[in-house]
Amino acid sequence: MSSGTAMGISLTTITTDAQCPLGFIHTEPANQDNAGERQFIYVGISYAGAGSANVRVGDAFNKLETSAAAWQIYRNLVLVLAGTDAHANSVVGLSQQVWDWAVHYAAPAAADELFGFVQCKGIGQYVDDNSAVAGTGLIPGATAGELGTAAGTETGCATAITNGAIHTEQTAMIHCIG
Repeated sequence: MSSGTAMGISLTTITTDAQCPLGFIHTEPANQDNAGERQFIYVGISYAGAGSANVRVGDAFNKLETSAAAWQIYRNLVLVLAGTDAHANSVVGLSQQVWDWAVHYAAPAAADELFGFVQCKGIGQYVDDNSAVAGTGLIPGATAGELGTAAGTETGCATAITNGAIHTEQTAMIHCIG
């Protein structure tokens, strides 16, 4: 288990080239914030996959396609969206920081990529699609990147701790297996 920056890269570092192996998982041990252990996974997100917009804190991402080569599984992730091929088990993680394309590219193009960490386990933030209910499982919502309440016994990629107004950051216990 590694913590801090002993791995050679910070959890908040976002770059235009891979600085870590894609799929690398960093475990942050429990600390004084009483939020328990957290895990983050290193991924690549394409400008097109991010909906040609900055990534928000709490945006959820899944794999682009299941037929991709193994080394591409954590590259070109896309925002989750209900009604597409996204399901709770394909969610890789949720961003815990803003990914600002203009900081890295003067005029971002669809194929441009950014690399960094998204959270895959532990207490973190999600974006509420206005259907989330505290204490229930969360699945891809009706708005890209957002999560809403799972129906019946459907398995979620997180469990809501708080819920609120539409398109707002809320707190969840994240447990992505994608």
